[in-house]
Amino acid sequence: MLDVPRYSQRLHGGPERRWGGGGDSWCSPTSVAMVLDCWGAGPTPDRYAWVTPAGPRPAVTHAARHCYDPAFGGAGNWAFNTPYAARHGVDAFVTRLRSLAEAGAFVAAGVPLVLDPYAPDDAGVRRTVDRHRFEAAWQGGSGGIVYVIRPPDVPLPPPPAQPNW
Repeated sequence: MLDVPRYSQRLHGGPERRWGGGGDSWCSPTSVAMVLDCWGAGPTPDRYAWVTPAGPRPAVTHAARHCYDPAFGGAGNWAFNTPYAARHGVDAFVTRLRSLAEAGAFVAAGVPLVLDPYAPDDAGVRRTVDRHRFEAAWQGGSGGIVYVIRPPDVPLPPPPAQPNW
């Protein structure tokens, strides 16, 4: 298991209604903030000093603001999230993985892939689920879409015979 910080998107619910509504709709910016902080690449406090009220995790609000897509009406457009991450000096891209075996290759290489951090608090973000049920839901729901965020000096796993990254 990789040491990715646990941030609950739900901590940003309640009064936060900017940039797509906060909380329940901020899964992508919360995930990006988690991975950026995992790599030590997240925004510094001076970059999110404008966030008022500061809320539980200003870096997540910073990400939501910069990932917000007005045409989409939210902060969950992955085509906006990966460029935001890349502005912090990391390599970031969207790809489609065909199986959890392919996802496991990233984890084995030390590159995290993030599942939606939908939990009532940070402690509940990391949880164990049945592998087959998760894979069926992930492949059936998004077709295996993930975004990959890593420093340029961290190698990707070797691509499969039919490359998709």
